[in-house]
This record gives sequence, structure tokens and C-alpha cells, in this order.
Amino acid sequence: MNNLSIIYRHEGKYAQAEALLSAALEIKRRVLGREYPNTLKTMGNLANVYHDEGKYPQAETFFSQMLEIQRRVSGPGHPDTAIAG
Repeated sequence: MNNLSIIYRHEGKYAQAEALLSAALEIKRRVLGREYPNTLKTMGNLANVYHDEGKYPQAETFFSQMLEIQRRVSGPGHPDTAIAG
């Protein structure tokens, strides 16, 4: 789902990408947990789609959540925290 959404994003098919990523994020949150690295990656991909669509408040929400989780899990000096921010 995640990989197909990336293709849709590059093709400008944002609605399809958003739908796939939203579903993938729900599954990952339920199965892997909210703080699992792959879950955070999917959050970032969805935030990027929102950004590309001009849905900046939604993108900001996801990016902020990612950063907060990454800081808590890995610490403020971790390279993944810098990427999440």
C-alpha cells in the first residue's frame, strides 16, 4: 500500500495516495504500534501527500506528531529525530 501510494504521489494522484496511506497507517498503528519506526515513516509519507495537496494544517499535524514521538523514543540528538523534524 505504501509503495503504490508513492507511485500515485509522483503521478499527482493525491486522493488515491492519501487513501492508501491512511489505510496503511491505521493498520500499522493497530498492529505495530504508534511509535514503531515503520509507522512513523508512513505518517511522514501521508504528511508529504498532504503537503503536496496544499493541505498544510493536516501536514503540520502529522509532522508535529512524528517529531514529538521521535524525540520521546530516540531523544532529541538522534539522527532520526532530525529527519522527523
